[in-house]
Amino acid sequence: FKAKPGSKKLNDPVSVCPNTKGEIRIETWATDPRGVEPNEALSGVALSVTGGPTATSDAKTAADGRWRYQPLSAGTYTVTPTFITDLSEKHDTSAAAARIQLLAAGGRATVVFLVPWNWVEFIVHDTAGRALQNLDWQLAWQAPAGFEEYATGTTGADGKVYRKKVKRGTHRLEIKALTRPSWSGEAKIGTEIVLAAETEGFKVGDAGTIDILDGHDLNTVLQTLPATVKQTNGTLRLEARWKPAEGPIANLRHSLIGFRAVAGRAVVYSSRETLWKEEPVRFEDGKGRSVDRQVELIFLGGRAVTVSTLNGKVNAKVPWGDALRAVKLTGLTKARVKIESGALAGNVSV
Repeated sequence: FKAKPGSKKLNDPVSVCPNTKGEIRIETWATDPRGVEPNEALSGVALSVTGGPTATSDAKTAADGRWRYQPLSAGTYTVTPTFITDLSEKHDTSAAAARIQLLAAGGRATVVFLVPWNWVEFIVHDTAGRALQNLDWQLAWQAPAGFEEYATGTTGADGKVYRKKVKRGTHRLEIKALTRPSWSGEAKIGTEIVLAAETEGFKVGDAGTIDILDGHDLNTVLQTLPATVKQTNGTLRLEARWKPAEGPIANLRHSLIGFRAVAGRAVVYSSRETLWKEEPVRFEDGKGRSVDRQVELIFLGGRAVTVSTLNGKVNAKVPWGDALRAVKLTGLTKARVKIESGALAGNVSV
């Protein structure tokens, strides 16, 4: 309305109603249904005050969630809030129904609307019920076109994931984790294999690393490989191809290795496996003719490898960094063994 001499302005915080008039003050607050977090003012709520000898035009709450109507004649009024779409999606507005308010001459009435916000909470724990911390997560909401990610974070010490004022509907929590580390085959010098770990919460194309580790000291990284999340046979996996070479592992003095897959904060360790190297074995009689025999090679680390020669030759798998301790030639009364590598001089029995 237009101000006239002696009148009071609508929602003027310093104005005072005439003694014969009254005012209605309106407050709109978002509340935590858990009763943990403080109330938050709701702005932009459309308000309508009707009834009594004086009515007002529509208005909206300010940034502090408040509005007031004055001057009003004594009478009975109905206060009705109308929430914009965004507020209705994120708050339970069904609790904010129209309120009837009796206003006396010269009186002041306050109408408070408490509107609970929608919230979602997940607790991440293991099978023993222990909270899991430092896990990357992402929250998604099911929209008509599919799930839409709207929040990411990391679990704290209590393993909880909490968000307030979320849209009503179905929410999905995905934890970014790596599981089921696997070797596609034996680790052998010069032969390419695939090292992989299944993923949860990652997408195709996400990057990570796979570290080749000393099997006796998992803090020692022998080599780091770039890895990528791929879909293999319908399963998302962090994968890296590795062709073991002698150079990067030259200082490894034994044959046990493992790998560590890392993507973001997610980490998983593989089983320890034997790294092999192929060495040629030849078998000849006293006249230099090729002979096919079965030969058992026994190494200092305790591993035994049995091979059978074909046309007097075979490639034997030898544990990397291990040394030959003994050679067994079953059925022979005497033999001469020539060892060119892979043994400690003077320590090989036949």
